[in-house]
Amino acid sequence: MKSDTAAKTEKPSKSARKRAAQQVRKLADELVAMKASLLARLPLPDDIRTQVHEARQIASHGALRRQKQNIARLLRDQDLTEIVGAIEQRDDQSRETRQRFHQAERWRDSMLRRPELPKGIERALTGDVLETAKGIVASYHATRVDAERKKYSRTLFRVLHEALVITGEDRHER
Repeated sequence: MKSDTAAKTEKPSKSARKRAAQQVRKLADELVAMKASLLARLPLPDDIRTQVHEARQIASHGALRRQKQNIARLLRDQDLTEIVGAIEQRDDQSRETRQRFHQAERWRDSMLRRPELPKGIERALTGDVLETAKGIVASYHATRVDAERKKYSRTLFRVLHEALVITGEDRHER
């Protein structure tokens, strides 16, 4: 006869099984809501991919819920580490993209507030990019026409964003 502690170590608790089932259902919901281009890049078996595609065609709330449950059932039979890893990698890339975008916005706003460049930005930018940015800032401050200032602001943002993308700069200096 097995002891109580041995029986507990062999089988996960009911709460652990429920948490695992909820995570799989959440993954099924995420797959159905995901853009087709992103879904195509995930390492999904064909039967799950087909079920996800069919779920996107369903308009009825109840039928969609059942289809998501079916997808979750199919996912339970799979090793989810590769699928979850691919989704997390996509999320990390998306987060980095947003950070670069916001960094370029902060730098642009900081540069356009005053004619001289902040030291942190000047150290982060290199050669040609720095000279281009200085020229755009000087042109921005030289004009008083709002349409021209908007044009220079957008141009400066593009230059800074492109520089951040190329260098992979993710620092959040102000």
